[in-house]
Amino acid sequence: MLLTWDGKRKPDWSDYNNPRPAMLRETFGGGGEGDCDLRGGLLFEGDNLAVMARLLADGYAGKVQLAYLDPPFGSGANYVRKIRLRGDQVGRAERDLAKFENGFVNQLQYTDQWSESSYLQFMYERLWMVKELLADNGSLYLHLDSNEVHAIKLICDEIFGRECFQRQIIWRIGWISGYKSAARNWIRNHDTILFYCKDPGKMI
Repeated sequence: MLLTWDGKRKPDWSDYNNPRPAMLRETFGGGGEGDCDLRGGLLFEGDNLAVMARLLADGYAGKVQLAYLDPPFGSGANYVRKIRLRGDQVGRAERDLAKFENGFVNQLQYTDQWSESSYLQFMYERLWMVKELLADNGSLYLHLDSNEVHAIKLICDEIFGRECFQRQIIWRIGWISGYKSAARNWIRNHDTILFYCKDPGKMI
């Protein structure tokens, strides 16, 4: 079974180092920058497409044993945090910001609003890159919720092969209380982790 959408295409690795290249911020033990010794670690800042493109360019294809992805869920929501303002900041906020209340202002952290095709393409490109980076004995753990797990499972089957699907892990997210328990339906209290391997015969 193959999932299709408007604009579906495999990634071109050369597309992703511009205009925002990945910046290597820190190394931990093992080798240095450009060294394929993965006994240490590398800390990058940047879009994960650019980071994975750089890793591929630096010779890490087929060398990663574990990938854990916690992507946007396609929830259709904006996620904000509340910041307490003090002193002169309060007056400026009252003049300039519509959402100011009791000394706090909301700051947008990230938006999780997508068209269906743009979300699927976003995930498709990244999962292809993960496959290129994984070693033959490597594994992928992909954290999702009920919004898109059904579609992303089909994409993973296409990229990795259905035979490489190992488990659907149910992650109970705790006791539900407060406004989350007021839904006019069954209460959601778990997320899903899809577990795939690169090669079932070589999986650790």
